[in-house]
Amino acid sequence: MEIYPVLIEGAVICKLKRTCEGGTKDCTPCEQLVVYLHNWLVSTKMPYAIFDLQEENEICQAFLGELVLLRKKLRIPLLFSGTLLKTQILLDRYQLLDPFPFWISPEDALHTMRQRYPLYGELAALETGVHVGCPLSQTWNISKNGVNPLFSP
Repeated sequence: MEIYPVLIEGAVICKLKRTCEGGTKDCTPCEQLVVYLHNWLVSTKMPYAIFDLQEENEICQAFLGELVLLRKKLRIPLLFSGTLLKTQILLDRYQLLDPFPFWISPEDALHTMRQRYPLYGELAALETGVHVGCPLSQTWNISKNGVNPLFSP
């Protein structure tokens, strides 16, 4: 899997793209991606994360398993959007849809979250550590200070 942060209506949305061949629960690159995601979310102080799964037919099991652990650790809402029933059923099996539903579009999820949470985290995130359109695994590195040297201030 790979995560591409994109801006939609002034908010950061995480677009998922499948790049792994992992059909098993042991996929080290996807597990590492969730570590990057964790550090990125903590650094940017995002109040929630919205994942756009519009183009995804398959999602790595290792990635989903690590997301379950990440949600428990961070205690911030993780929201998912997409149009495929198969994806919704898979997320439900991993219990990633509690307490929020599966939205058709990331904009629908964003509107709901903007009603529940103020935008304090989004503006700060845009200034610190969000590289729009670049894969998260290439812009975030957990060595030393956590930031890839290419993107250090």
